[in-house]
Amino acid sequence: MLLALLINCTVPLRLFDFSSEGGNYLVVSQAGNHNLRDWIVYCVLYELLAGMITTLTTVMVPALSPSLNVVGTGLGMAYACSSVWVLVGSPVAVALSNDPQGIFLGAQAWSGTMLVLGAIRLVDP
Repeated sequence: MLLALLINCTVPLRLFDFSSEGGNYLVVSQAGNHNLRDWIVYCVLYELLAGMITTLTTVMVPALSPSLNVVGTGLGMAYACSSVWVLVGSPVAVALSNDPQGIFLGAQAWSGTMLVLGAIRLVDP
């Protein structure tokens, strides 16, 4: 019984760590994509990892909450924080990618830096 409870609490956390770190590596390494095949592989892998991050948030908050009375508050705070960065990050990335030659290195560096900082914040609250 204790083993089942331990597995139920740690598996979502480990999957969330794997998906966030994998997403970080993918975003940081996207500057090396030079042909269509590389971009297709990147998009498929990133969507798999982004889907894990999105769905595991709703699984992790109840697992980490001290009681079920604060689960709604925890989910609201998690989604509020993520939505602020989505709303702030997109215009900044567009401003950084305003290049007539189609080189998006500024936007790639911005998104990679923000994801790495977010992962550091997840590891060390």
